[in-house]
Amino acid sequence: YPMPPENESRSMTHVSGQTFVLVGSNYIVKTEDGGNSWVHTNHPQVRGLNKVFFLDENIGFVVGSNAIFLKTTDGGDNWIKKDTGAETAYYEEVYFLNEEVGFIYDLF
Repeated sequence: YPMPPENESRSMTHVSGQTFVLVGSNYIVKTEDGGNSWVHTNHPQVRGLNKVFFLDENIGFVVGSNAIFLKTTDGGDNWIKKDTGAETAYYEEVYFLNEEVGFIYDLF
C-alpha cells in the first residue's frame, strides 16, 4: 500500500527501528519497513484525527476533533477509543510522561 497523499497526512511519529505510524483525518497507517509499504490499522471509525504520539514501542495515543482520544498497547496495530469526559473538544496535541500521566492540548 503506497503512502497516502501528503495533503491528507496530519502527523507521523517514529515508533522504533523502521516502524512509523502516520495519521490522516480519518485513517491510521503503519509501516515496519521504513515507509516502503503501509498498512491500515484497526481503529474505530472516526474523522478529524490530528496528532499521534508514542510513549514506547507498544503504547501510543492519537487525538483529534470531537474529543477523539485513541490508545494502542500493541504498537499501533489496534486502537481503542478512550473517554476524556469532554464532548466537543478539538484536541490538537498529545504528550505522555508515562502510560497514566499525559497532556492533551485543546484548541478551544
